[in-house]
Amino acid sequence: MDGSRGRSDGLSDWFVGSIRTRDTNTAHERTWRRPRDAGENTMDLSEFMLDLLDSMSDAVVIADLKGAIIFINRRAEELAGCVRQEMTGRPLSEYWVGTVPWKKVFGRVGKTGQIEELDGEIVDREGVKRVLRMRFIPLRDAGGETRAIGFTGRDITELRDLEAEREDKNKTMERRIREMDALVSTLAHDLRTPLISIQGFANLLVKKYRDRMDEKGIEYLDRLKRECDRMDRLVQDFSRTGQDHRQKKSPE
Repeated sequence: MDGSRGRSDGLSDWFVGSIRTRDTNTAHERTWRRPRDAGENTMDLSEFMLDLLDSMSDAVVIADLKGAIIFINRRAEELAGCVRQEMTGRPLSEYWVGTVPWKKVFGRVGKTGQIEELDGEIVDREGVKRVLRMRFIPLRDAGGETRAIGFTGRDITELRDLEAEREDKNKTMERRIREMDALVSTLAHDLRTPLISIQGFANLLVKKYRDRMDEKGIEYLDRLKRECDRMDRLVQDFSRTGQDHRQKKSPE
């Protein structure tokens, strides 16, 4: 393998050499090899593993316990805006600044041996901001000792942007609904005020002057009362609809 893979020290040699399996019969470690073609040289399984990591759409970084980069795949290289030869052996925090406490996370994972997940904002050297969904994984040797930290990062910037846009739209919709509720309440009040006055006068006419009216006048007066009652029901339904909507929105 050439140096472009990002292996430059003893720990990276350990990483490459750690892709092994234990033969249970002979109790010794051996590296699996796969022949390219009959009669040709063999290729270390680790080479296929590195090619696989390089083809992933997520950023993959392997660093020592202090955060110095051992391996970085092409996607991580793209997100950092630097070539891997430059980044190998350097702290990851030099290339991705932002809200991620790299040193603390690497130290904590190395100490506890527990996987950690978090979302954080990074800024590359060109000033481009991205949000990554990150996972930090302790990498152990055959004796169970944590020797390095594996880091995967998925760019969720567009997803966060969509979530923020949806949240803004929801807030706008809620504001418009509140404005509509206020309008409904105002209209219901303004409509009922004159309606109550008309109903009062209609009732007064029926009570005091019905016996003095001819049939046509009585018919007009009864129609006025019916229409006032119908209008009153419509206004009440209109107002009740707004109240029901507000109750459904309020937390239980």
